[in-house]
Formats: sequence, structure tokens, C-alpha cells
Amino acid sequence: MAVVQAPSIADVLIASLNDLGRLKFTDLMSDKQNTIALKRIFKDKKTSVEDSGPEFQFNIITNTNSSAEHVGIGYVHQVDIPNILATGKMPFRHTKWAWAMERRLVAMNQGRAKIVDIAQTQRLAALGSAILLFERTLWRCPSLAEFDLHPVGLPYFVVKSATAATRANNNGFNGTVPSGYTLVADINPSTGANGRWKNYSDAYTAKTQDDLFTKMRRAQYYTDFMPLVDGMPTYEQGNDYGIYVNYETYKVVGDTLRAQNDNLGKDVSAMEGQGTFMRTPFTPVIQLDDDTTDPVYMINWGCLGAKVLKGEWMREEYFKAEARQPTVFQTVTDCTWNLFCTNRRRQAVLSNGTTMPD
Repeated sequence: MAVVQAPSIADVLIASLNDLGRLKFTDLMSDKQNTIALKRIFKDKKTSVEDSGPEFQFNIITNTNSSAEHVGIGYVHQVDIPNILATGKMPFRHTKWAWAMERRLVAMNQGRAKIVDIAQTQRLAALGSAILLFERTLWRCPSLAEFDLHPVGLPYFVVKSATAATRANNNGFNGTVPSGYTLVADINPSTGANGRWKNYSDAYTAKTQDDLFTKMRRAQYYTDFMPLVDGMPTYEQGNDYGIYVNYETYKVVGDTLRAQNDNLGKDVSAMEGQGTFMRTPFTPVIQLDDDTTDPVYMINWGCLGAKVLKGEWMREEYFKAEARQPTVFQTVTDCTWNLFCTNRRRQAVLSNGTTMPD
């Protein structure tokens, strides 16, 4: 067997990673039956930020200037220039995962000893760790104490409320700030000027036509905003809906459809065996099984997604020697990113409580 020296380890490993095919594995890395954050959502809903800097921002017009009025002949005209702009800001956060190989393991697993598979298992284990972290991150809101370190998840922008969605109660726009916070994306939705910086929320008790499905129809109607001025430049990329629930809710929807309840109407139906609402599938999320409030997240991805710093998404640094472990070579993958939402009024959540899982 040829001796493998330190300078050749990186070349051997990189060449080995070009062929990942020989052995197969049974995946027992996780208790989660499925994950969707890194595989589906971030894959399709992320955009790059071209500029450098510690944060990214977006602009909001909070009101009209209230200058339109009916007037008589020879009216006196006076116009104000009100402050109608707010700036949302989201800081970048950083996520990393890593794996390593030891020089003597490389030497012992050359040729027929299948070094390719040893490297592959370590790399897959590291990526599996990242997939689980992104999944947990997407479906929880960090505490205020964690905010300086953790990226935010959907519950940071789409906040539950126990207030019933009625005309008397702000037409359902009662999702203000997560527990412990006073700002969302550096904007205070409790001040008069920023009072529209809220998401739709409603409370339900039963997963029935008269309760949950009726309230989902209401949520869909009241979050379907069109630009007030035609041709107005906006951040939105068109409607791109997703409905996310835990297994218990997903099961009830399926059972209801199988019972062929004619009272459901055409909004709730089955499409290729999967329950849908207004042609949007109910997507079961295992991570939401930990949420005892049985939330129904009605997300419009046209104005929500992930921002990443250009050149700093899945950036892999190959096989650098450890300073204190000269026989160990590690690979680190870094991501600089955070979630963003430019229009909270297009987002809705229905739940039977307001608590959040740890």
C-alpha cells in the first residue's frame, strides 16, 4: 500500500467525492419522517443580495397622503407632505456545518478499501445535521435573547392571535409581534403610522366546515390584496401559495374528503389523493407536530422567502488542516442568510391557541 502524505490528502478526498455510487445506506439519522425547509422551500424561495453589508432592507408606503376630496368652484388648495414611508430591516445571520477526515483513515482506506464511502458518510452526516437545523429554524421564532444569533422562522412574521377575525376586530389583522418583541423587521406595528404592518390571524376550535374551513375562506379573501395604484413597482413576485399543517390537521382534512361531505363546496377538494384548499395542497410538516395549537399557516411566497449574501450560500471550504490536530483535515460549509417578508398582510395563520413550541 502506498503511503499517503499530508499534501495529497485533499486531492485524494476531492477526487473521491466525484464518485459517490458504490455502497448504499439505510438512513437512520433522524426521527423526522420528512423535511421541507432546505430541500424545497429554501431551494425555490431564496434570492441573492448583491450588496455587501450586515443587513438588507425594504421600503413600505404606510398610507396615502389623504389629499383627495370633493370641492366647490374656486376652492382653496393646500397640500401637505406627510411621512408615509417606513423601512424594514433584517440582519444577516450565519449557519455552518462541518465534517472531517483523519490522515490515517485515508491511508487505511485507499483503493479497494472504499475511501469514497467513508468520505461520503461523513459528508452526508454533516448535511443531514444542516437539514434538521434549517427545518427547526423555519417553523419557530427565536426568543428575543436569541435574535442576535439565530435566523428567524415563519412565526416571526406570521404571528398567532387569540382574537377572533371579525369586522369589529381589525378584519383579522391582529398578528402584531412575537412574544417578547416590540418590532418585526425593525418596524413597530403598534404605532399608528405602521398599523398595517400586521399579518392576518384567527382562532378556531374545530376542523369542520363551519369553523376551520369557513375561516380559511375568510382569510383567503382578506389577504388577497391588489396594488392600489396600477403599475406600482412592488417587491411581490405574484401569488405563490402554500398551506402548511401538522399531521393531525392533515388527517382530518383527508378523513373529511373521504367521507365525501357535500357541504364542503368546491373550495376544499381532493387533487390526486391530496387535500387541497382553493387548489393549494395541504402540506403536512412533521416539525409542526410539536405545536399543540394545530396551526394552519397560509403563506404567500410571492412576498416571503430567504435572502442570502451573494457568494455566501453553501460556500464550502475544502480540507484545511486543523492547527491543533495536524492529522485531521476538515471541510466547513457556511451560509449567510435570513428570512424576509415584504408584506405581512398577504400572510395568515389560524390556530386554537397562541403558544409556541420550544
